[in-house]
Amino acid sequence: VGYGPDEVAARAAHEEGVRLFQAGRYGAAASQFENATLRWPKSDIASLALFHQAESYYWDKRFDKATQTYVKLLNEHPSTPKLDGAIDRIWRVAQYWESSHFKSPSRMPFGYNPIDKKRPTFDTIGNAIKLYDAIRLNDPTGPRADDAIMATAGIYFRRQQYADADYHYSLLRQEYPRSEFQFEAHLLGLQSKMKRYQGPDYDGTPLMEAQKLEKRIRLTFAGSLESDERSRRDETRGKLAAMVEERDLRLAAYYEATDHVLAARTVLARVVAQYPATPAAQKARARLAQLAGRPDMPDVPLEWFVELFPQNQERSAIDDITPLNPDADVTRIAEGPGDGQSTTR
Repeated sequence: VGYGPDEVAARAAHEEGVRLFQAGRYGAAASQFENATLRWPKSDIASLALFHQAESYYWDKRFDKATQTYVKLLNEHPSTPKLDGAIDRIWRVAQYWESSHFKSPSRMPFGYNPIDKKRPTFDTIGNAIKLYDAIRLNDPTGPRADDAIMATAGIYFRRQQYADADYHYSLLRQEYPRSEFQFEAHLLGLQSKMKRYQGPDYDGTPLMEAQKLEKRIRLTFAGSLESDERSRRDETRGKLAAMVEERDLRLAAYYEATDHVLAARTVLARVVAQYPATPAAQKARARLAQLAGRPDMPDVPLEWFVELFPQNQERSAIDDITPLNPDADVTRIAEGPGDGQSTTR
């Protein structure tokens, strides 16, 4: 019906779009650029028209449609020469939506925004995160990739979604080791792990991960921090140590309550050895003194009756395993210092 692929018609539509754009008629220009992409798809003309269509929406302050078109350009034409321009526009809109959300967050369900046409109709901050993800995925080696990850992590941190924040801080530490945000990603990642930790009665995995990350911070940034950065590091380190001490004391109390005194003594002795000058160590010493003289293991109720029954096959098989003793092995292999040949003696 006359609307199939036509390069001449596409070029004419593009030229008309440029004329309308220069005249400030951005809505009409966007329609002409869209027509150009449809008349000669998957071509350089379509790539340039898509960018100009997005620019028309951008200058018309229809930022939602503009970013959708920029992302469409990057998806359909990943080698476009307008990559840097599209990424810069997406970054600017994402920054605007992020700041707008935190300055005046919508109180409507699902972040509904029926008035401000510069922002998405629903979930402004969620759409900002999607734009940051689009920057990272479409230009992973570009100058804005680590900025986008850091911005995303910051949003999750401010919204107290610490698991998501921890993931993005970890992503930046691992994928962008030369980023200027390395120290912030380490320190805020450490705080995210500590905030993921729900207390001594819950899973301690975030706390163990935080201990490893804190050690890495001390080794990586030793001697290269400003005074305020050192203060932040030391303050966070002190909080982490207090949390670890609290968990160890709670673990020792659990063992003590179940009459596993040997395990309780082991945990308390570790607290004294690792944190000798802390209040936790004082409590541990007091508990060790109170545990003196108590049997190491709890009594087995009706032990004589339990012994009447045979062990199950799995436990019997474990008991039948002969312990490995290297000293009992008479065959030793040693490398010869000269020719590299192996000798046996």
